[in-house]
Amino acid sequence: MLYLRPMKEDEFPAYRDCFVADYGEEIASTYRKDKAQALVTASKEIEKDLPDGVETKDNTLLCIDLEERGETKLIGYLWYAINAEEHSAFIYDFFIHPGRRGQGYGKQSIKLLEESLTRQKIGQVKLRVAAGNDRALGLYKEMGFFITGINMARNLRDS
Repeated sequence: MLYLRPMKEDEFPAYRDCFVADYGEEIASTYRKDKAQALVTASKEIEKDLPDGVETKDNTLLCIDLEERGETKLIGYLWYAINAEEHSAFIYDFFIHPGRRGQGYGKQSIKLLEESLTRQKIGQVKLRVAAGNDRALGLYKEMGFFITGINMARNLRDS
């Protein structure tokens, strides 16, 4: 059985490390940046966006847990924020551990999140997908998400 639960304060450092590594890879690949500098950028971003960790106002951090054979295992994370005025939610980060991908847990997690948001009277979920992340793009399209725009960048100098 898969379920979403609030992240505990003592779980935040492991999530932060996971986020920095994963987002750092995305920054390096997508924006053609040096990997070391990309990790610094990712670290600065999470510190800016989640200054109080799990207690950061207007942000929700969840752990994705899988219970199998009487044992509960953490298989991923989900970070989102609600925009009450728009009755929408924005997913900032959605991560399933690599060894658990391709087994339907991403779909199940999104469905569980959507059920929770619907109970909160949220009418739309938004997110951003990195260029080249075809697995995520396919999942979101399959779940009924549609493309609302395309981000583009051009490096004027190496940094």
